[in-house]
Amino acid sequence: MLLSTISRIRDLERMPNHIKEAAAHILCELVHLVGCIASYYRQKISNLRPGDSITISFDAAFGQHIDDIWKAKDDLCGRVWQWSLGVKTFSISLKSVRQRLQPSAGPSVRNTLYDEVSEHLDRSEDTCNWIKDHLTGFLNGKDKALNFWGGAGVGKSVLAEWVQERLARPLDYRSYSVLSYNFPWDSPKEATSLACVKSFVFQLLDRSVGDVELYGRLVQAFETYSKTLNAEGLEKTLWDTLHTGLHASESVGTSFVLLTDGCDEITGGSKSAVTFHKTLQGCVADLKRTRIITFSRKVDGLKDVKSFQINEKEVHEDIRSHLKQTLSKSRHYHNVTHDNRENFINDLVAKSKGSFL
Repeated sequence: MLLSTISRIRDLERMPNHIKEAAAHILCELVHLVGCIASYYRQKISNLRPGDSITISFDAAFGQHIDDIWKAKDDLCGRVWQWSLGVKTFSISLKSVRQRLQPSAGPSVRNTLYDEVSEHLDRSEDTCNWIKDHLTGFLNGKDKALNFWGGAGVGKSVLAEWVQERLARPLDYRSYSVLSYNFPWDSPKEATSLACVKSFVFQLLDRSVGDVELYGRLVQAFETYSKTLNAEGLEKTLWDTLHTGLHASESVGTSFVLLTDGCDEITGGSKSAVTFHKTLQGCVADLKRTRIITFSRKVDGLKDVKSFQINEKEVHEDIRSHLKQTLSKSRHYHNVTHDNRENFINDLVAKSKGSFL
């Protein structure tokens, strides 16, 4: 994400030397951090013997370094915005616009990074890979929207995380910028179309450092809302702003994927879910480099959406891999023969009936 943010700063090469030097310094520090982590990790595990274990605190070793890099990134973005704005001013500050798009306090940089590492470690190896062919087929085809659906326990959220993580790297020699939103099941206020588009625009603004036109449109949207308190009007304006911002980024070669998980949890039920899909599709209808991928339980009434049901065949293999990795941590697992282990796992997979629950 850090590399993506810096590499997508428009006209960086035309900016003053102090800005270009700040960007170069961040990239050098990032490379240095990666080298330090690799060296530290290798040093810690080099003397381990079979059966030994060790706890590595990356926060203690590298937390301050990570914070320093992100502070430098924030400083760079501030300089870019200052240079881009020049003498132009707006009635609502950039900080306030960001807060209105995402008012709740987000996690710290360190926690976000550690959560990503934790999710990667918690997700068993050799799982989710089956979805890659469906993903590449969709992105190389003509369909604009793809919906993966299945019942509770089939691993939709894990798959959504895998797709987002996989698209963070080039896929078939093509790079994508992913704007994602997870509809919470326990917060009706955040399980809305308005909350989703706010999050999308927030992420787009973060990746459009120095885009004065996008900033200006958002100021106008919130100025109007402060006078009318018309939430529906605000939502429509934000969808229009998202479309305009995506179009502008597409014009410089960026491809996007709008990814949502759990839109069946949207406030208002299935009718609202269908309406949300229509709005989402309308937003990207004339955009050539933007696609939609959604994960949900079955939503009846979706039109012009390619659907794929997550069935037991794929889930069985993921459950098998998950059980093997989880049980292998127990010493009792290794006290039985290979055939007995396989029979035990096969029995558990059969009893799961295609559900992780």
